[in-house]
Amino acid sequence: MLLMTTALVVFYIFDDLEGPDSRSLNFGKGPPMYRHNEQPTTVVTTTLGGKAVLYFAVFSNPYPRSIIWRNLTKHTILATDDDVSARVTINTTDDNLTSVVTITNVGNWDSGDYSVIAENEFGILRETFRISIDENDRLREENGLKDDSRYDDIAMVDIKSPNEYNQLVK
Repeated sequence: MLLMTTALVVFYIFDDLEGPDSRSLNFGKGPPMYRHNEQPTTVVTTTLGGKAVLYFAVFSNPYPRSIIWRNLTKHTILATDDDVSARVTINTTDDNLTSVVTITNVGNWDSGDYSVIAENEFGILRETFRISIDENDRLREENGLKDDSRYDDIAMVDIKSPNEYNQLVK
């Protein structure tokens, strides 16, 4: 159910040539919603040891009472004051219109689904995000190849043109 109330504000503009002109603006009250032409990026792909950023911004009148982040895969609420895990931070503006979760040193345990809920007296807006680990990184870790430097020499090969190669052979 979408409940929306509006307030009407009338401005009078006086123009010396044509007299007063009135214009009105509607300031709607309702549940949190996305800003015009803005949708969040809901799938974040990162590497093991990398960083994942979940960005959520809404328009809301009145401001949301709360913003709550959850890890749906682990069935937990993300704590905003978790001193134990400084690698997971939540930064939310005082008006609750923008909230950002940053996870550093990402591991396999961080992959999965996360949700965020913005709520005010008129309703809620819920979004689901997914953090996925680059599949090549996941396979290297599962096979015990966290730091696979076997192919570094191949990647660093200096590519020569045919003329340069002929000069080496002479």
